[in-house]
Amino acid sequence: MLTEALAAGITRAYVDVVTHPTRRGVVLCVQEVQGKPGYAKSQLIECGDEEEAIKEIENLLKPAD
Repeated sequence: MLTEALAAGITRAYVDVVTHPTRRGVVLCVQEVQGKPGYAKSQLIECGDEEEAIKEIENLLKPAD
């Protein structure tokens, strides 16, 4: 299920990459966090580096043999 917190995390990551002059990617992981009552327990946390994100996308876009 796509919660408001997960949609907000995806949006933040997208805007960060699109508006940054040199950044090309970000890796996000779902993590359970202890937050305030009423806040989502599952949050998207940046967990990998830019090179890891770029390699993942390049592998997905590589033509099949």
